[in-house]
Amino acid sequence: MREADCRHGARASAGPTSRRPRRLTRARVLAWALVGTLLGACGSSDGEPVSVQHPLRVFAAASLGDLLEELAATGDSAPFEVHLAGSEVLLRQVRAGAPADLLLMARPIGPDELPPEVEPTELARTALVVAGPTAGSTVSSSADAWPTRPGDLPGHRLALADPDLAPAGAYAEQALTASGVLEDCRETSLVAAHVRDACRWVALGEADLVICYRTDVAALESLRECFAFEEVDVRYGAAVLSDPVRRQAAREWLDALRARRTLLGAHGLEVVSP
Repeated sequence: MREADCRHGARASAGPTSRRPRRLTRARVLAWALVGTLLGACGSSDGEPVSVQHPLRVFAAASLGDLLEELAATGDSAPFEVHLAGSEVLLRQVRAGAPADLLLMARPIGPDELPPEVEPTELARTALVVAGPTAGSTVSSSADAWPTRPGDLPGHRLALADPDLAPAGAYAEQALTASGVLEDCRETSLVAAHVRDACRWVALGEADLVICYRTDVAALESLRECFAFEEVDVRYGAAVLSDPVRRQAAREWLDALRARRTLLGAHGLEVVSP
């Protein structure tokens, strides 16, 4: 698969070439920050607000960016800052000592991946889908030729996230392997640093289709869903990493996010009870 390093808000540096595709070998992710400038405060168990001197620092999978941006705009949360990147990149940063209060990954978090005092939980689930461009895009593929099953994918320029950097890529490889079409799709596939970068290849006309989450289709007007890989269960993991002073506020922020079922649903997510 050919390497593709897209960046948020930027056009792809190059289109497809005739050289043999290859996988990314290093993380080349541009993580961007989003600040929730909110005035609300989390409530404590006894109904009193839990105060923190600085906004909560939320390290979140790139596919959650639009959800958290909308949450910030509602004003219904404690102040928070969001650092977005591929999930595996975030995990490495946290394990290296990055100052995160919460970690939200696009896969379950294993009990041995974080310090023993941290108790990972699940936030929500979504679907892994194949998506194509909406009507009126510059992509030349005919909607009539869009796939309705995995066997239709070979021959299309297929964008996906790097399996070594983002769970969306690992899920995609799992789905293509289970469907028996991984090798047939490999030569015409483009690999991006994370799933939102892969989605941008379709918007730019550099790819015909993308394997992404339903959350991405809900967030991006440039995409429409073709079909879902029903056998793939995509779950978002969460963990509170704060020091004792901020831990309660972080837990309450996470509980408040879970309580926003309508907001989560609008972004293609179904709540998973803790």
